[in-house]
Amino acid sequence: MKGSAFIMLLYEETFFNRPTKYRFMEETIGELAGEVHRYLEDVEEASLSKISREVEGSQSKVNMAVGWLAREGNLDFVDMGRGTGARLR
Repeated sequence: MKGSAFIMLLYEETFFNRPTKYRFMEETIGELAGEVHRYLEDVEEASLSKISREVEGSQSKVNMAVGWLAREGNLDFVDMGRGTGARLR
């Protein structure tokens, strides 16, 4: 088996053999990350609490979505005085 075929097989085994609730959570966080990205495209910069209020989803899931975008290198964090904000890179 070639290396790339083995990696794809390994990915499929680890992703698709997970319980459904974990796959659903990854999909939900990914969709929320897209919503956060679109919101920040519109407003350019917002506090994390404002993002949580404007994007539909629980605060913890929206925070996970922000973390997802930050991990991918799509966000910069800014000090906003009383809190932390984010903007797209």
